[in-house]
Amino acid sequence: MAFYNSIVIQDDCMGEFQKWIAAKYQVTTTHSWASIILFYSHDECDALNRFFELFEEFKLEYKL
Repeated sequence: MAFYNSIVIQDDCMGEFQKWIAAKYQVTTTHSWASIILFYSHDECDALNRFFELFEEFKLEYKL
C-alpha cells in the first residue's frame, strides 16, 4: 500500500502502473517502474518529477 495526495493506493494499482510504464516505454525486461523512469530521466530529480507527471497521466487514463 502506498500514499499519494492523502489517498491510499492499493498494490494492485501499482501493479497496473508497472504494466502501463513498461508498455509506454516498450520495455520487455523485468525492470521496475522506478528503474524504467530513472533510466529515461536526466537524474533523480527529473525522475521524481516525471513519476508524478506519468502517474497523473495513468490516473486519467484508468479513471482512478
